[in-house]
Amino acid sequence: MAGMSTSDVVAPSAELARAQLAQAIAIKRQMADGPCPELAVQVAQVMIRCLRAGGKVIFFGNGGSAQDAGHLAAELMGRFAFDRPGLAAFSLPDATAAMTAIGNDYSYDEVFARQVLATVALTGAHGGKAAALAQIPVRVPADDTARVQEACLHLGHTICEMVEAALFARPS
Repeated sequence: MAGMSTSDVVAPSAELARAQLAQAIAIKRQMADGPCPELAVQVAQVMIRCLRAGGKVIFFGNGGSAQDAGHLAAELMGRFAFDRPGLAAFSLPDATAAMTAIGNDYSYDEVFARQVLATVALTGAHGGKAAALAQIPVRVPADDTARVQEACLHLGHTICEMVEAALFARPS
């Protein structure tokens, strides 16, 4: 690559992989020992009440988290652990026309705010504005974006599993 000397590069190593896995495990251990399990139950209960009342579950995020939002919406629309009817869920970042129109006509600060009032926020340790606005802020005890995204996806899967199990009997 142009402009890079060989002293700037690091060869892939098992030690790096072990360190990253150990960091992810430590974060999930902190989550398991902290308030995250109880908060996940609260989130699942809100989603279950919403779906039983005929509402929809809405996911959103920025960057890689936007893709995770689509992934989690698909878990509910399709299936998570077993075959069952689809659940009403969607991902705001998948609505490209709405996002770009709102961003263009108003402000990109309002892309999601104009589409939904936040109830639940899965965030990093500090939470930012999203956690301050959320009724149920769930903070992952990490600042590294990749580790936060991994932990939020894991927590999202756990919540989807609880929702699915509460709404449908597992086929035998």
